[in-house]
Amino acid sequence: MTECSFCDGDTCARARYFVLTEALDTGEHRWNKTTVGVHERTGKLETRYVCGYVRNYPRDAEATFEPFTQDGHDYALVSRDYMNIEVLDLETGEFIGREAYLDDPELSDREVYARHFCPVDILVPCPIVLRGGHRGEDGKWVLDGTETSYGGDGTWGLVAGCVWGDDFGWKLQYLDLSELPMVRRDDRFGVVEIEVPLTDHVDIDRIGAGILDVTEVKHARFTRETGERR
Repeated sequence: MTECSFCDGDTCARARYFVLTEALDTGEHRWNKTTVGVHERTGKLETRYVCGYVRNYPRDAEATFEPFTQDGHDYALVSRDYMNIEVLDLETGEFIGREAYLDDPELSDREVYARHFCPVDILVPCPIVLRGGHRGEDGKWVLDGTETSYGGDGTWGLVAGCVWGDDFGWKLQYLDLSELPMVRRDDRFGVVEIEVPLTDHVDIDRIGAGILDVTEVKHARFTRETGERR
């Protein structure tokens, strides 16, 4: 099995699901698209085909496919349209939701466009389990059977991207996944530039036993729930 680049485990959704992509030629003077096939690793050599879709942009198809688990069910955040995020049910292969602002009846077409954010990388942190223990008389670590967990629980995520036509630097925004299949995105951190992949540039701190509270971006720290700079 392949290890997750966030938790280093091999059983989380980020380790089990993957995509295979292929460029789709759309003709001269047009952006190419990308065909995407979603697969699940079910054994050392076995895989299950989940579904396929087309992304209307020639890049970032792998980085904008982000599998995660919430309440025991597997989902993925996906960017078929390069300007927004959708929710894919990985157990049925069906798209079931998208960003909330797209379906807000009080917004005009101009206002909907003004709220777009083009994702280039998405991260839904998975749980990280620490196994407790103590140092034995021989200096070796002895497990005591206790575990603490921190990281994510599938109810929130992060996205790096930009507003179309800005200064081309990637910015960080927050994803509220607590009301699936609806996704709510906000800029609670303010204007924060970040590099990708997010797994290399975001750390989740642990305070006490499994309390999530800080997102670290380069040398800046933020309280996740409020976006307050620490």
